[in-house]
Amino acid sequence: MSDNQQPPKTVMMPDSNATVVMPDSNATMVMPEGQATVVMPGNNATAVMGTDGQAQRHAAPSYINVGSVLKDTYTIIGVLADNTGEAALFVCSDGNREYVAKLYHPSKHPKREVVELIQSIQSPYVIQILDTGEVEGRFFEIMPFYRNGDLLKKAPLDSHFLMETVIPSINEGLLALHQKNMIHRDVKPNNLFFTDDLQNVVIGDFGISSILDDNQSVRLTSASRTLGYAAPETANGFIFPLSDYYSFGITLLYLVTGINPFYGMTDQQILKITLVDQLPIPSGLQPRMVQLIRGLTLKDRQNRWGYEQVNKWLKGEYVELKEDRHTANIKPYRFNGQEIYELDHLATVLAENWVDGKKQLYRGFVSDHAKQVGQDVASKIMDIVEYEKNLDFGMFKMIYTLHPNAPLYWMGTNLQDLLQLAEKMHAKLPEVDQDAYNLLTTGALEFYMEHKQYDKAQVEQIRSLRKAAGGGTKIKRDIYFRLAFLLKASDVFKWQRKEFRSPDELVDYLYANRSQLEEFANQLLADEYFFAWLDHLGFSRHIEEWKKLVQKGV
Repeated sequence: MSDNQQPPKTVMMPDSNATVVMPDSNATMVMPEGQATVVMPGNNATAVMGTDGQAQRHAAPSYINVGSVLKDTYTIIGVLADNTGEAALFVCSDGNREYVAKLYHPSKHPKREVVELIQSIQSPYVIQILDTGEVEGRFFEIMPFYRNGDLLKKAPLDSHFLMETVIPSINEGLLALHQKNMIHRDVKPNNLFFTDDLQNVVIGDFGISSILDDNQSVRLTSASRTLGYAAPETANGFIFPLSDYYSFGITLLYLVTGINPFYGMTDQQILKITLVDQLPIPSGLQPRMVQLIRGLTLKDRQNRWGYEQVNKWLKGEYVELKEDRHTANIKPYRFNGQEIYELDHLATVLAENWVDGKKQLYRGFVSDHAKQVGQDVASKIMDIVEYEKNLDFGMFKMIYTLHPNAPLYWMGTNLQDLLQLAEKMHAKLPEVDQDAYNLLTTGALEFYMEHKQYDKAQVEQIRSLRKAAGGGTKIKRDIYFRLAFLLKASDVFKWQRKEFRSPDELVDYLYANRSQLEEFANQLLADEYFFAWLDHLGFSRHIEEWKKLVQKGV
């Protein structure tokens, strides 16, 4: 080094195996936990190094298709479905018998405990997972091949066949699952299969199934579900064994009519039927079948029919049908040309008309109507009006006082749940959604999570963010980004009109654009969104060390 040369300036993130060196620009960037080292002496440069010091390149993608052999046993002989969202389906053979091979995409993997539990169930009404393995980094399952396909393709089904075969099979299949503490969560016609002899129906596809812990009767889980088939409580992230029976009821309605009950409806219309309105059942169906569908699709799970009630119904025995609440003695609440009787329906209508809803609440109309139902509810509404001075937060509290099972409503938008809120926020990143930020700073998000009985540690994290944000509506961008990643809809970092899912991907991009490295490094150092991403990935300590090094000019 000559006397007039300066030592290279280094911007470092500790614990990294990835380095980008550009002597000409005197800049070095070290990314956390990287697998790639890129050295660029001037403009010549090259290597992508692994932790063992050997040159590496990303492996070319591999393809599995007809003729491929799985586990030295199963030869793929045909394609059933190229892409089901999580996997490709093939017909394969071991030389004696044909099977279905479900080959998951590289980024997908079933829950190991679910696979093991399904393998332990010996029931003619639950699909068997006969074998599992991995090929080219992709997990696969081997299952029976049902040549008659699923029930969706055969609807409508004969009522006699429904009563003699389909309904008993599904009922017994659900019993077998629930006895093992498993909730299917996605019972619908295309997840039910005819056996080859048409004597049974088999429940399959456990991609979003959940397992209850011992002595647990309810579980808070993600919002993955099929809208319309999912029970009302799943809108809040709660599942019970009886949640599968609600899906069973919707499935029967489809199978007996051959028509999608929600054809042509928007998501909002479907959700309204699920949470508020009575399920529309076409006229002309057999009264006994209507009774069964009604019993299975009651919104109140305490009254909803389950295994025992279906068994009695099949035997022709009397089963009490406790219809959802009646409102014969209640005067309607008139709003926007509607006559509204139920408090949960009123909450939904006002939530969808947020500005006018606040006026209705703070003028006392809502509490006056609630007095017909009970003094306790009316008193809670009056307390909100008297003590909650933030009108939006007051409106929010009112919704869940009238309708405890309501989805996440905020500022007139139905977000369904926290997952959808997170997805909405991430879709706009790095832009900031003012409404989402206000949901945090008003305390409404914290209130919602406590009301829905989220984990206390999660609630405390939200509370800490709210306190750090302080009062008012002025956005602190670092707080907003931390909230977006805390809700965990995605691990993606958006920058330079690209999406990066790991520091390694970012390093690859920096290497490909090494002529702009110093400019990009400065941008990242000033980007609160970037630091929030790294913090989310678990590098909070490294960030602090990096900042100290930068301040020292190392």
